[in-house]
Amino acid sequence: MLGRPKHNRGFTLIEMMVGIVIISISAVALYYMYVQGHVLLEEHEHRRKAFVLARELIADKEIEAATNKAIDIGEFIGEVELEPPNPDDDDEISGLTGTYKMGVELKDYGYLIKLTISWQERTGRDYKIFLPKTIPNY
Repeated sequence: MLGRPKHNRGFTLIEMMVGIVIISISAVALYYMYVQGHVLLEEHEHRRKAFVLARELIADKEIEAATNKAIDIGEFIGEVELEPPNPDDDDEISGLTGTYKMGVELKDYGYLIKLTISWQERTGRDYKIFLPKTIPNY
C-alpha cells in the first residue's frame, strides 16, 4: 500500500520554537553590535575633535611667538567643547566638554609646549591626548 509518509507533514512545534529562539538571539546580538559600533564612532569623533582643538591651541602659541617674539611661559588651564549642547535636548548632560592643560617652558633651543586634553565620555571611559610641540626661538 502506497501512502504518504508521516514524517513529511512540515515542521513540528519544537522545531519552530528552536528556530525562533535562534533568530531572536541573532537579532539581539546584531542590535548590540550596532549600538556598540555607534558608541565607538561617536567616541572616535570626539578624539578627532580633541586633536583638532589641540592643534589650534598650539597654532595660537606659534602665532604669538612669531608676532611677539616671545610667549607667555607657565601653565595654562581651560575648557574645550568637544560636542556642543543640543538645544532640542532637555537632558542636563547635553554636550560634552573637556579640560586642557598647557605647559610652556623656555629651553635653549626654543619653547617647549606640552598640551594635554582630557575628558570623560558618556560611557564613563576617560580619554586623554597629549601633544608636545617645540617652537624655535625667532
